[in-house]
Amino acid sequence: YPQGALSPRIAALHPGDSLLVRGPVGGAARLAPAVHAVGFVAGGTGITPMLQVIYSLVRSRSALPRLRLLCFNRRAEDILVADELAELSAAHPEQLRVFHSLSDPPAAWSGGRGRPSKEMLQAQLPPPAPHVRVLWCGPPAFNSTVRELLGELGYADGMLHEF
Repeated sequence: YPQGALSPRIAALHPGDSLLVRGPVGGAARLAPAVHAVGFVAGGTGITPMLQVIYSLVRSRSALPRLRLLCFNRRAEDILVADELAELSAAHPEQLRVFHSLSDPPAAWSGGRGRPSKEMLQAQLPPPAPHVRVLWCGPPAFNSTVRELLGELGYADGMLHEF
């Protein structure tokens, strides 16, 4: 990402330069068998923990819950693991639905447009209920926005997990 916050800094490093790296933020998401629907909201590279949870559910559950994955990126070429997500949703069409939204979409883009909004989350995620969980991961401002919107939509703290 030439215009990204991190890529230009990494590109400017020289052999022997020091780099301070922060460890993972947030804990593991544990989903009880009683959970029947899971919403995932990923901002950019925040897809990484979501994909791990989805693979874990696919491997470990005989009855897969309904999974709704919302991926937010700037441009279509920024979508990480797009082919992998398409394969997963094709393998589990009744359980996994993937929705992509771009903040800088090309004219011919048929997916979502823009950043997370209350209307978009309400339309794509399972509605708040005791058996529903929503997990999200992205940059700090993205995470704050998603948490606020989920609260406005009526999701209780026990239904939510931020990575």
